[in-house]
Amino acid sequence: MTILITGSSGFLGKHLKKILKENNKSFITISRKHFKKNNEILSSSLKNKNIIKKYKNKIDIVVHLANKYDDGSSTCDDEIFKANFLYGINIFNFSQKIEAKIFINISSTLAPNINRYAFSKKIFKEYLSFFNNKSIKVINLNLDMMFGYQDKRF
Repeated sequence: MTILITGSSGFLGKHLKKILKENNKSFITISRKHFKKNNEILSSSLKNKNIIKKYKNKIDIVVHLANKYDDGSSTCDDEIFKANFLYGINIFNFSQKIEAKIFINISSTLAPNINRYAFSKKIFKEYLSFFNNKSIKVINLNLDMMFGYQDKRF
């Protein structure tokens, strides 16, 4: 079983990678930057037919952790929308094309009217329920505020 992880450089992603390594589980990460690792896919290559062919039927589970949080700073609406909605669509479409069996989406318990982050996570969940052709099982995990030891935000 191989797991594909988005957001692997974030708080949850780092911990998930550590647990998978400790348990000798196979995983691949999606990265915006190329680090020349054997177990990574560049996010800019998700629509590349050769990449799709390479990973078709080789990834069982996709864990979509990547997100951009609205912390009230100068983060633009389009950055949050691109990261939480458009990037999610690209990941989900890639997951369908490679015929992954399960897509786990990490979402939020926040009401969509709280902030742009919560709104963008809500519309992505709706997208998943509306556009899933049922070839892949979708699991939405609605998490509350996640933080802990070595979280750089606090």
